[in-house]
Amino acid sequence: MNPSYYMCSPLPTVVNPTYWLADSIDYNKNQNLVFGMPQRIESEFPIPDSLQTEYFNTPCTFTRLTDGKTGTLDYLDPAWHHAFGGLARTIYYDLMHTSTIVGYSIGFLYSPSLWIKPPKSVRFEASENGIEWELLDKSITKYIPEKDSRVEVNVVFDKPRKARFVRIYYPIGPHAYIDEISVFGTKFISADAVDIVPTTVEKKAIPNKFAAPEELGGISNIILTYTCSYPEVRRGRHSVEDLLPFVGYYDKNKALKDTYFDSFLFLPCTSKAPSGQSMQAGNLIFSDWQYYIDDQYYPDSNISALEEAVEQVKTGLSINDYKVNVFLSILRPMTGQHDFGDIDGSGVSLDFGILEHRKKAVKWLIDEQLRRFNESNFKNMKLWGFYWYEESIDGDDDEEMELLRYTTDYIRELGYKSIWIPYYQAQGFNQWVQFGFDSACLQPNYMFNKTASESRVYECADLAKMLGMCVEMEIDYRSITQAEWRARYIAYLRGGVKTGYMKDGIKMYYQDGAPGVFYNAYLSEDPLVRAIYDNTYLFSKNILTEEIIDKTMF
Repeated sequence: MNPSYYMCSPLPTVVNPTYWLADSIDYNKNQNLVFGMPQRIESEFPIPDSLQTEYFNTPCTFTRLTDGKTGTLDYLDPAWHHAFGGLARTIYYDLMHTSTIVGYSIGFLYSPSLWIKPPKSVRFEASENGIEWELLDKSITKYIPEKDSRVEVNVVFDKPRKARFVRIYYPIGPHAYIDEISVFGTKFISADAVDIVPTTVEKKAIPNKFAAPEELGGISNIILTYTCSYPEVRRGRHSVEDLLPFVGYYDKNKALKDTYFDSFLFLPCTSKAPSGQSMQAGNLIFSDWQYYIDDQYYPDSNISALEEAVEQVKTGLSINDYKVNVFLSILRPMTGQHDFGDIDGSGVSLDFGILEHRKKAVKWLIDEQLRRFNESNFKNMKLWGFYWYEESIDGDDDEEMELLRYTTDYIRELGYKSIWIPYYQAQGFNQWVQFGFDSACLQPNYMFNKTASESRVYECADLAKMLGMCVEMEIDYRSITQAEWRARYIAYLRGGVKTGYMKDGIKMYYQDGAPGVFYNAYLSEDPLVRAIYDNTYLFSKNILTEEIIDKTMF
């Protein structure tokens, strides 16, 4: 990844102010002072490789923002400047000489069906020297529900200011499209224009540490355990034999030596539900949710198989009080489902277009899973919490925010933890605390994205640490047979050793559906493949080193 995608010229250093010549033809004209000007753009965080294109992020060399052309409601209209990923943008303009500024405007596209929305807020600052800045405005944008539109922010400052530089900051959630930025004022310095008074900026408190096991009650290693694969049920059915090498660590002679993963997250495969809808993104019906719960308790599989696997491991290691922890999943009620079904015998089919119906469904799902788990009287497992089964969240949707806070608050009231695993720079990933989750783990997605370079792992680690998250370990089934994909997993291991997310953070592991990549590596006679299983074990125990990686995996 190129951290400087926007290859813009830096702002000039201003020691002494300069002024426009009084004989300039437009000296006294009230005008748009940035018309036709280029801009400098900065992203708050590096933009992912796959988004470093003109389509996703308009280069800073383009002057669409100041060409005087207003965009239509078609997002492909070349008048629109597009920004996506990278958390936020700051756009700078150099007015060339100290001028008088009195206000500004900025136009955004609102097209919710295409995931295009204005940012929730826009911040405008001005400076006389490019170093000290005064905050002149922080506007909250207004959306027009259910209707595509152009949303314009128009602001007149409380008093004119003398300024040489201006900058506009806006957060990136969904796709952001801007057509025009205007800064209004005159080249001459008006009598009532005041000097810039630098604003004291309180720096945001950032965790700057990985999500530690203590935040989840000491849990260190959570393996994603996929269930509910329909109609290919094998990918979602874990037998005792499948789970044994995850509960315990077995050496090359298949002798049990130690415990392995301390926690298991049961979640549905991203396949179809019996109704034909997608388990993750479809308009599921009540019988689909019931199928998901029943599949977790399929005889001699999944949760019941884990109970037996733990029994065998703790007996083999003579640790009679050993238990593993379990997380269950919460399926998202999709607002497009208006006839979900009757969940309580009231004769009323829930309409997920209604927030209270979505809340009712989520509460039922939590309560029903608690009931099924508790009635099973497991001796070797402890239910620890719930996972929100969605990889991106629209934090600009007030109802979605309310549903999430309702859900996470309810889980917390019951004495359990809530977790989330967004994909790399997904919508809302940096808002996980506001959503109410107790912990969140960021997917690097390097394993599956051939356009991403190995630096993605380290950039993900930096971002996760900055936001107090952990880093998800990811491995693809092709790692068993192809060195290219195995090398990608090695990058995750090495990255954890070098950046600290191995020793300092909670670790969550994606390894495909049943029986899983780690299981196949455990069985392998190829030492390079078997090293996946062995070194992941060392990684889970925080004792893997680069020397071991180099010695055993190449």
